[in-house]
Amino acid sequence: SVVKKNQGRIETCTQSALKLNPDMKGRVAIGWVVQAGRVSDVRLVSNNTGDAELGTCMVRAVKGFRFDESLTATVTEFPWVVSGQ
Repeated sequence: SVVKKNQGRIETCTQSALKLNPDMKGRVAIGWVVQAGRVSDVRLVSNNTGDAELGTCMVRAVKGFRFDESLTATVTEFPWVVSGQ
């Protein structure tokens, strides 16, 4: 639910990238660690869109996610599909 709630942050990244390249398609996967609700160790796992800035933007977006303080977890790979026109 936290990822869904923060989807707007990811959408901002993808829309900015699609403005520059409307035909962009691909998958961006991000991994991160949650410790006491805080996100850390965010990393780009894969990005086959050809747009490095999109991956960087999405990593920054995930760093802003906040989970319940009781949660400690590792997300090894969470994928987002990007599809232009």
